[in-house]
Amino acid sequence: MMLRFVDSEENEQTIEDLLLEENPEAVLFEEFSDCLMGLNRGADLPVAVYDYWACLDVLVTNGMEYWNAIQNLQDRALGKNQPIFVQLPQAVA
Repeated sequence: MMLRFVDSEENEQTIEDLLLEENPEAVLFEEFSDCLMGLNRGADLPVAVYDYWACLDVLVTNGMEYWNAIQNLQDRALGKNQPIFVQLPQAVA
């Protein structure tokens, strides 16, 4: 697995372009553009990699119930060319 991390909006666009160049069928979610971390070059064609917690926050902030948002992300990860949602440890305040 090879991740390319995104450190700015400019690089994020580059990641999207690179992903779609290598896998035109890759699924990208516009509402999660700020949550895009990079891409995964696994056994098959590359797919998008999103920050799970940031995506969950986007859905809840936009009015979705917490448990429905979790189910929504699980459903989005099913199927060929679907993205990976990475759950990085969160800092405890």
